[in-house]
Amino acid sequence: MENILDYLRNSPKKTPVTVYVWEKAPVEFPGCQVFQGLGCKIVFGQWEDISPVLSENEDKIESVITQCDRRQS
Repeated sequence: MENILDYLRNSPKKTPVTVYVWEKAPVEFPGCQVFQGLGCKIVFGQWEDISPVLSENEDKIESVITQCDRRQS
């Protein structure tokens, strides 16, 4: 039982998200799974990977919707 508790305490925490992005100009999301439509991308990945890309490319993005069903799991 103690081994399980140690594993849970010390394992890296992840925050998987789904982000819907409407672009003005192309934006790359390295390390993420991306599905592209006409001017819209659906991006699946970890928040720590996606968040900096969104911040760095605010001028290229028209609109963003983020879905997160769990944090630090």
